Amino acid sequence: MNRLFRKYHRWIAIVLCLPLFITVLTGMAYTIADEWLHQSEFGEFLRRHSHV
Repeated sequence: MNRLFRKYHRWIAIVLCLPLFITVLTGMAYTIADEWLHQSEFGEFLRRHSHV
């Protein structure tokens, strides 16, 4: 029983972490593009298209 729980827990954790990982990556890309590279058009593109 414990082995089965760990198996499903591992898969559920991976599936639930993917949206969080994508959110972090797009947030970092927005900050780098907008503030560091002064590419406000790309930053606006990320902000408009981030809600899927």
